[in-house]
Amino acid sequence: MFTENVLKENEYLSKKYSKFTGAVESALKESDSSIEFDDFKKVQLSIMLENVSNAVAAYANKKVLESAGTFQVNDVPAKNQYLALTSAVMPTLVADNVASIQAMKQKAAICYYMGYVYGDNRGRITAGDTISSVFQVGPDSDKYADATKYASETINGESLLAGTDQKTGWAPVRPGSVTVDADGTGATIVTDNGDGTLSDGGTIDYATGNITLGSAATADGIINYDQDLEYAPANLPRVGVQLQEIVMNARPKALKTEFSLFGAFDLMQTQNVDIQKILSNLAVDELRAEIDGEILNDIMSVDANAAAGVSTWNIEVPFGVTKKDHYASFYLELVRAAALIKQSTRKYLGNRVIAGFNASVVIRALDNFKAAASYNNVGPSVMGTIDKDFTVIYNPYAHEDAYVVLYKGENPYDTSYVYGTYMPIVSSQFIMDSTLLGHQGYATSYGKRLVNPKYIVKGTITHLVG
Repeated sequence: MFTENVLKENEYLSKKYSKFTGAVESALKESDSSIEFDDFKKVQLSIMLENVSNAVAAYANKKVLESAGTFQVNDVPAKNQYLALTSAVMPTLVADNVASIQAMKQKAAICYYMGYVYGDNRGRITAGDTISSVFQVGPDSDKYADATKYASETINGESLLAGTDQKTGWAPVRPGSVTVDADGTGATIVTDNGDGTLSDGGTIDYATGNITLGSAATADGIINYDQDLEYAPANLPRVGVQLQEIVMNARPKALKTEFSLFGAFDLMQTQNVDIQKILSNLAVDELRAEIDGEILNDIMSVDANAAAGVSTWNIEVPFGVTKKDHYASFYLELVRAAALIKQSTRKYLGNRVIAGFNASVVIRALDNFKAAASYNNVGPSVMGTIDKDFTVIYNPYAHEDAYVVLYKGENPYDTSYVYGTYMPIVSSQFIMDSTLLGHQGYATSYGKRLVNPKYIVKGTITHLVG
């Protein structure tokens, strides 16, 4: 529902930039890309394009677009070309495979997520306890058993205040189902005789839940009982939705290119090479690689104690086992790690692998690994897939023995990480100064936040010779 609201709220932007989002969608389909460019991503790109359009409008009307997906002030107005190439740059970030990309309309912006909560006190479940959110799946672990009974008749661990004027939280009560720990210590247990009387001489009104203990409780007690849900009209427990916020601040990242006029002239005359274009592509590739690398490293640096679990695999081949068969066991370890996420969240199996060098070598040797058409780009890249279980991302910035298994959902709010794009990669005006040195600046700005470490299992490859 919340995703639908986001789409509706930005419907006018989707229509305004439909030409560009449509072109991106067509290009991705024609290239057989694994990137799923859904309506939510179209909206996020439309917001980014609006940011870009506003920035362009703030300058003079003289703009030009560089082929690397950046713009500069120049004598040629080419706003539409700039927007078109910006559309081509942002959806192809590797980060899209592991993070929720949400466009930021302001430098300090709010990104949203939904939290599903219990609406009533029922047994040991308290109103407001989490059913599911990006930060937590289910209530605290000591309430897991109670969570499986929230909608059932059985109510355990409900507090019963000391005194004679006592009442169950839910009614009507099934006869014979009541057990009272009168002082909360287990020393005095009172049971229900099934006829409205209690074993200590007290009484219970099954219709209203009113209780009078025969022997006065000396402290707050605990009551277990069954509510009669077949009674009509039934008093039923509620669940609800809380719209919650993540505040993120965009931080800049910038660099510049420099080259000599004589060197540029010589390359053009002798090799027909445009050094400005080459350096522009280099700068944009570097910024794009740093964005992807920073996000992947944040995920891989999650505290093991906060993660869903840890995974280890020894790369040394045991005696009597072929290297091929031993490497195949790494896939089984990835499956186990994915299951740890399911165990921790009670919702999802892990479906992404971020691999350091050694893990990437082992994965490429697996029979069930299918390599991507090409991943010889700068920085992190999508290596391919393992059956239908995992999308594999190679992270050259990671420790060679590190790997991570994580879950990334189709719902943009089912994620371990949020990447908030504010300013796409843009460039300053190209300047050739009086020292005959040409230079140009490039910059981007974005916010980021790890939101759910329970969607992550942290892995390490060991080298134990035994």
